[in-house]
Amino acid sequence: HLADQGYKVIAPDLHGYGRWADLPVEARHCKECGAEVCYQKSRRDLIDLIDEVKAANPGLPLYMIGESLGADMVLYSAGMRPKIIDGIVLSSPAIKRRFNLVPRVMRDVCLIAHNPFRQVDLIPYMKKFASEDQRIIDEAVNDRLVRKKLTTWELFKTIHTMRPSLSYADKVPAN
Repeated sequence: HLADQGYKVIAPDLHGYGRWADLPVEARHCKECGAEVCYQKSRRDLIDLIDEVKAANPGLPLYMIGESLGADMVLYSAGMRPKIIDGIVLSSPAIKRRFNLVPRVMRDVCLIAHNPFRQVDLIPYMKKFASEDQRIIDEAVNDRLVRKKLTTWELFKTIHTMRPSLSYADKVPAN
């Protein structure tokens, strides 16, 4: 929609998410760490992209939009490049400081204890926590580019990555 209105829009995927799923299996893994999901590489790539976009378009304001884990990436980027990024929009940022202990979590913890290499189905969590708007939940569940399973290790990496999100917000200027 924004591109149709004449805005320049760049929509990168995180390593292991979105269009990465379309790559051949051998090309899905980060060349640096070997993981399929690599948040550190995603962050470095995003900062490099921000620097390149601003250098190529110094007169244009730069706004970033992020949803869920993407909102974490936006907060991180705005904290790292506060003088370059002109504004941010965060949709459903995953920054809650509480553990949502629901029966499904206990079930999955037991299954993980039995098989630590299993893929965890994220759809029940998306349905419970992603939004109060059923249309948004349905779109996410049916979008082939939305990742719906993560390994136990990828889940731990995700939680570890999102944990300092609020500290990044402290680095973003109020203006």
